[in-house]
Amino acid sequence: MCSQVRGGWLFKKLLGASAKDFQVADGRVFAFGSTTITFSPPVFHGEENTPLGWVLMTQVDCEGERVLHASDVQGPMHDATLRLMLAAHPQLVYVGGPPLYLADFRVDRPVIERGLTNLATLTAAIPTMLVDHHLLRATSGRGIVNLHHTITLYAIERVRQFFSKEEYEHLTGAWIEFMGDKRAEQIALDSSAVEGPANYTRFYETFSRLKAKSVLASVGAMIVSEQGRRQLGRFLIKALCDQYQGNYNPHYLTGLGSALWVMDQYWNHAPIAINALFQYIDFFFDGIKSKG
Repeated sequence: MCSQVRGGWLFKKLLGASAKDFQVADGRVFAFGSTTITFSPPVFHGEENTPLGWVLMTQVDCEGERVLHASDVQGPMHDATLRLMLAAHPQLVYVGGPPLYLADFRVDRPVIERGLTNLATLTAAIPTMLVDHHLLRATSGRGIVNLHHTITLYAIERVRQFFSKEEYEHLTGAWIEFMGDKRAEQIALDSSAVEGPANYTRFYETFSRLKAKSVLASVGAMIVSEQGRRQLGRFLIKALCDQYQGNYNPHYLTGLGSALWVMDQYWNHAPIAINALFQYIDFFFDGIKSKG
């Protein structure tokens, strides 16, 4: 909460000379021609009475369409925030999902589960949902720099038991800053497959074509079961070895480890699991093609 007060003061001080006017938006409505922007009363930045303070949700109405932007409500975790969102009856909601990677550390697991339950309630009621949070940002994007975001979190989590709470919090905070303003994206797959490839030979036929989306479309069904994930992990490790061309980039291995970890931890959150696999496979294929 103190950081919000300090941030608001700095914002006004730095931009005051450039702004014609500053107005408090809490609970207010502003009209600009045929567009109306409605700001909610302050809602919790996550769970009830969180030390992170409050955020505002923004509703935009134009020509019969309504969009609600609810960043950092984390699900929402707070039931009162959920009721406000449902009462707005928007056609599209852009919402910050629960921070899954903080479960049992900075956020109690029951609170995370409440956020997921409320998110499911929203999904059932709202025609179009866009869900964002740090882990989805980390697993988005192509190339070695973007892959590093996932690998870095994987490395932190693998040695987490050696850190104090304060040290771990510092590391995760540094990781979030490392990502910067990176956009969160979701990989869209056009897949009719109801089960994965029957054996490694069938898997490798697709893998050897070096097309990441084709591979993901063929194995998406394997992610939902523990047996399928283990089988997919074995397939990927063997395929990496079969594609070996010498002088391997070590990120082919660390990237695969991070992708398999994300898939195993977040298999029931398809956008995160699919993004992580795509990020790695696309990176690996680009490296193989460059040597061809």
